[in-house]
Amino acid sequence: MDKIQQIDFKILKYIYLHRYHDADNFLIYLSNHTTFVTIAVFLLIILYNRYKKIFTWYQIILGIVSILLAALSTNIIKILAERLRPHDVYNLFYVPVDAGGYSFPSGHTTEVFALALVIHYLFKNKFLTILFYLWAIIIAYTRMAFAAHFPTDILGGIFVGSLAVYFIFYKQEEINHLFNKYQ
Repeated sequence: MDKIQQIDFKILKYIYLHRYHDADNFLIYLSNHTTFVTIAVFLLIILYNRYKKIFTWYQIILGIVSILLAALSTNIIKILAERLRPHDVYNLFYVPVDAGGYSFPSGHTTEVFALALVIHYLFKNKFLTILFYLWAIIIAYTRMAFAAHFPTDILGGIFVGSLAVYFIFYKQEEINHLFNKYQ
């Protein structure tokens, strides 16, 4: 485990020290407004759907539940893992982004990767999917570039966010079967 932590630290330190500093203010703004973007996207989906009627309310609710499940799972794992943030472990880092509580997994990363997968599932549009995955990668990068998270926190966030959406969207038939069984 010490070897993984050493590699984690070295990667984080490299990203932190070699980021493009001229973009800091913009990237800090993006990182601090991640949840705002997620909420805005769902409001836009609801408004868009009001006129185009391409989704059912059930699909929209599945998307929202996916994001909420990802957030809940992340918070439970953070409490269980109790991993300190990089700036709490090493005195080398200044963190200009929102970063409180425990580190593993990254909540921001969980959220944006879950959102990207929900967008992929709902729209099945290559351009939108790529756009939202780029957004997710940028947010994940900002969490390391400003030392809010270790690289393994980011990987954990990608895994948790993706798993939550997979569980809700791709296992919905089994979930529906369970609910119908007990009605």
